[in-house]
Amino acid sequence: MDGGGARGGDFGIGSRRLPSSRRAVPRLARGAGGAVAEYERGPVLVTVEYRVPAVRAADFRATVGPLRAARLREGAIRWDLFQDVEDAERLVEVFLVESWLDHFVSTSG
Repeated sequence: MDGGGARGGDFGIGSRRLPSSRRAVPRLARGAGGAVAEYERGPVLVTVEYRVPAVRAADFRATVGPLRAARLREGAIRWDLFQDVEDAERLVEVFLVESWLDHFVSTSG
């Protein structure tokens, strides 16, 4: 995996906001503890799907290093990137955060 010529801008990764920051805030069911208590529950699994031409998947994987570092710096407790075995163009970023509240804080601003 050479990664030569791969630039973050080629895939929309880099100085731009992280993909999850454009996602809608989920509506959580109100439990006995109220909405605030629901947002503090966790851990929370966050997924982001990318469509990348199969011939560029290796370059994409080489490029997401800074994204991994950013997710972990912003509070993710685990991060990985998976490729769908049935659809080679589908890559799924998966990371865990302590709570929805932590996720909202890390993706706002």
